[in-house]
Amino acid sequence: MAKYSLSADELLLIYLTFLARDEENHSEYFAKWFNNGGSNQLRDLFNSLKDKNIIQLFFERSESAIAETATKYGKLCHTIAYNILYNEEDSEECVNDTYMKAWEVIPPQIPEKLAAFLGKITRNLAISKYRHNSSKKRGG
Repeated sequence: MAKYSLSADELLLIYLTFLARDEENHSEYFAKWFNNGGSNQLRDLFNSLKDKNIIQLFFERSESAIAETATKYGKLCHTIAYNILYNEEDSEECVNDTYMKAWEVIPPQIPEKLAAFLGKITRNLAISKYRHNSSKKRGG
């Protein structure tokens, strides 16, 4: 079984959720639920909550939205760009352009899946950069 690192706040939220269910033997019920796929549900829930917080920062036009996005999705975006461009500097440029594009479009858009949203932006920017670089080599 994979191990997940949960913060104290996350564990408290989980515990309070189970207390609210008014079940007998909370710890036994929790352990059974956690071992039968509950850990995946929790991971998805917390990722979703973190994404909603990041999107809210974009709506508030808070510059920390970029920092939070970079922390959570910077490696993903860099990997996508690098696998298309095979150039570190161009990949970094695409990642930074991804953050700027997200800043421009998130209000009014509300992405359902932030990872997919950012990945698509990164991919499109990297493909454009690849085509631009290829045309320069052909003399275009």
